[in-house]
This record gives sequence, C-alpha cells and structure tokens, in this order.
Amino acid sequence: MRNIPILTATLLSLCSNITASATTTDKAVKEKTYPSAYLGVGGGMDFGGLGGRLELMATRSVGLFAGAGYNFNGAGYNFGLNVKVAPEENIHAVFSAMYGYNAVLLVKNADGSIGHAKTYYGLTVGGGGEFLVGSKKQNKLTLQALVPVRNREFYRDAAAVNARYFPVALSLGFHVAIR
Repeated sequence: MRNIPILTATLLSLCSNITASATTTDKAVKEKTYPSAYLGVGGGMDFGGLGGRLELMATRSVGLFAGAGYNFNGAGYNFGLNVKVAPEENIHAVFSAMYGYNAVLLVKNADGSIGHAKTYYGLTVGGGGEFLVGSKKQNKLTLQALVPVRNREFYRDAAAVNARYFPVALSLGFHVAIR
C-alpha cells in the first residue's frame, strides 16, 4: 500500500514524458522541411519572358531568384527577391522585387516586318500567390501581378510610335522542389 503513491507518481511522470515526446514529434511533422530551391518554367518578367527560373531559399519565407528566357526581342533576364507570407500554408501570398528586363517595344512596319525592337531594363515589384501542389505539397504554381517601374526612355519611345502598353504584367509558372 505504501508503494501506491510512488507507483502513481512514476506512472504520471512516465505519461507526461510520453506526451511531451508525442508533442515534439507532432511539431516536427507540422514543421515539415522546406525545399532548398525551386526550378520552374513559365511566362512573365521573373522568367525572363518565356523561360525558366531558379529560386534559392535563404529561409522558409525568403527566396532569391534568377530567371532567363525569350522576351520576343531576344534573351531576357531578371533577378530578385521573393518574400512569402505564411509559407507553411498550401496557398500563401508572395511579394517580389526584381531587376532586369521590364518592357519590350516592337514596332511593325506596314509589310509586317519589325521596324523597331528594343528591350528596356529596370526595377519591377509585385505580388500574388503560391499554390503548393503534389502529393507532398512541395511543388508549386505561382501567379503574380507585376508592376514595372519603366524609365523615361521607354515612355518617350512608346509615345513616339503611339504604342499601347499595359501598366501591369502577369506571371504564371510551375516550379519543382529541389532538396
């Protein structure tokens, strides 16, 4: 009988250790590891036009990227930074800032040939969403609205040829996680 309090204390201590161990394991499962990088294909300024993009994850919320592709006037490139809000969620917001090509002006002649073609470079900022896909929710689809900060030369050249342009561009891509 005298051993019952000691036995009870031992069982309670053992149960609390098991519970603490299970809680730690549950946290480890919830805090799944994140990819160290993503390799993607798509279209948009962050892909250099129609092309590819490599994103290296500095932290779970911050990625550094470089994209290269075809921008309808030749090779295009961009490099920048992505900041993710609540990246552990399957759908989360992302904000971007990048430098590289942010406009292409193509002017066709009456016969359909290209009379003037020029690529412009500068800062672009934007935001959108990332949608984690796949059985492990590691790959992602991205959709962003990008606002290019275009230089005076672009506006002057566009006005000279009465070019129409959009003040906002879209980016869409699919990215595969790299461990």
